[in-house]
Amino acid sequence: MFFVDSPRGLASVFFYSLWLSRRFARLFFAGALLGKIHMEFWRAVSLGWAFSLGCSGCGGASAPAATSAESAPAAPPALSPNAPAAGGTQIAPALSSPLTLSFPRSSTPWLGVELKATQPAQAGALVSLVFPGSPAAKAGLAAGDVLLSIDGLPVQGPTDVATAVQKRRVGAALPLTFLRAGASRLVRVDLEGMPEFEDRIRLAFVGRPAPEIAGVTTFQGETSALSEVRGQVVVLEFWASWCGPCRLVSPTLDRWHRLYKPQGAEVIGITVDAPAEGAEVARHTGMSYTLAHDPAGRATRTYLASQVPMLVLIDKHGVVRDVMVGASPTRLADVEKLLQALLEEPG
Repeated sequence: MFFVDSPRGLASVFFYSLWLSRRFARLFFAGALLGKIHMEFWRAVSLGWAFSLGCSGCGGASAPAATSAESAPAAPPALSPNAPAAGGTQIAPALSSPLTLSFPRSSTPWLGVELKATQPAQAGALVSLVFPGSPAAKAGLAAGDVLLSIDGLPVQGPTDVATAVQKRRVGAALPLTFLRAGASRLVRVDLEGMPEFEDRIRLAFVGRPAPEIAGVTTFQGETSALSEVRGQVVVLEFWASWCGPCRLVSPTLDRWHRLYKPQGAEVIGITVDAPAEGAEVARHTGMSYTLAHDPAGRATRTYLASQVPMLVLIDKHGVVRDVMVGASPTRLADVEKLLQALLEEPG
């Protein structure tokens, strides 16, 4: 209890009031920041185009937190897995039957595109990538299209599309008007539940030629390319020195390197970390397989590897056969079984 009829009591009231005001100010700004992050996150995941946001358990809904993937720092928009077309990203045609998803879809509505802002004088949102197997792909959208309106409402930029998708439910029909080669077209897109991050990456790459990787350098300073190991079964690992789950995966990859390299397998770890920093982590964790530095982050963005660890399994013909995100022991066992089977296939 404060007694305000003395100078000491007045001083106590003053400092207590100051303390309370600072606490309320902190709570207010924290609440505002969290609210903004929550709003922007759900806008992004409704489209599936802001990979850098990720989620803490994208190794699968059932994967334990200790083995979940970690999101990499925000990066520029993903580069093309193959040569970019004018204004957009291309993905090579699938070479296999439709992919079976590894995890249940969420209740978040999904369009399945990456979007970029158009030129300042041009309205709409530019489609830079369409995920194979997504609602957008089934409706015929393609990289390079410009979304002009949704359900009759004009689109000024990517945020308008994200907001419109977010307001719909899974299964809802979304009328889209887009511009292609100077002509306006109207399509209906039936929204689906968003797949887990790993399944979105698998939809983009599995059954398709692995994108070339050039410009990376080994920790020994040698420039290398993915084409140099054509004819071998390749395990690409995208990892980072700050990533805890990566350190859980590295002993398994090192065992694969020692066990399967004599049979024609090549394990390659790629990181954007500086070679000195990465080499120090490799020394402590016993990573004896080939490690390479991705100085400009081009290979990392090409493979959409904004969550690590991410493993890409490539067969002797250069086709991606599976992608794994996180450190799930069950998924690692699945990938190893497939690795063994691919080593038995003819070259």
